[in-house]
Amino acid sequence: EELEQWKHELAKPENEEKFRQLERLSKKLEVANMSEQRIELRNKRQRRVAAKVIKNRLLKKAASQLKAKKKAKLTAAKKKSKSKSKSTKKTLKKIADKNIDDDVNDN
Repeated sequence: EELEQWKHELAKPENEEKFRQLERLSKKLEVANMSEQRIELRNKRQRRVAAKVIKNRLLKKAASQLKAKKKAKLTAAKKKSKSKSKSTKKTLKKIADKNIDDDVNDN
């Protein structure tokens, strides 16, 4: 009721300027609300895009770390096998030298 009475008051010819001002103000508010919604939507989209970018970066980083870890393991294994083969060669050489020395001493 009060709202209807208020509308009738504003509809009177002497209050027409106020009515126009209120109309303009309501349109401005409507536009502001719409642009606010647009801004929110854009921000949401930007957050999603940023999240995807960050996720991709993290995945790439994790993949490169995994690759580096595998490479380090492979390198360590190669060094270990190389070291073992050197050790085996040295042992075999010592045995061979000892056998040669024993043969020389026997004669």
